[in-house]
Amino acid sequence: MAVELLRAVNNKPVKHTVAHDLESFVYLLCWIVTFFAGPESQHRKDSTKLAIEGWYTGNDLLAIANNKEGCMASASHLEGITSYYRVLSACIGMLSELVRCQLYAQRLAHGPALNYFVGSKRP
Repeated sequence: MAVELLRAVNNKPVKHTVAHDLESFVYLLCWIVTFFAGPESQHRKDSTKLAIEGWYTGNDLLAIANNKEGCMASASHLEGITSYYRVLSACIGMLSELVRCQLYAQRLAHGPALNYFVGSKRP
């Protein structure tokens, strides 16, 4: 779930946007490449403490939102990608940058993606 939506649960309602869907997709993709070691639902075998564990543990939605935002800011979530999915690291890094831009409103969230797909330059 998008950070803004998690923070708004007990506050004033927030209008759901496409940007929230993109952000949620990135979190789901990060979860898959971190907790699955390959095809056929092979779960990760090591018990390393992972940065994204705070994304789904506990009932405190504000704490979950803060953990997601912290991971996006530091890119710590990229360190837990399993070797099978390591080839996707650059793509996930780019998608994470879109989320980071959205969270911190530094620039238009879709600008880097448009540049990437149009071919003018990669972020």
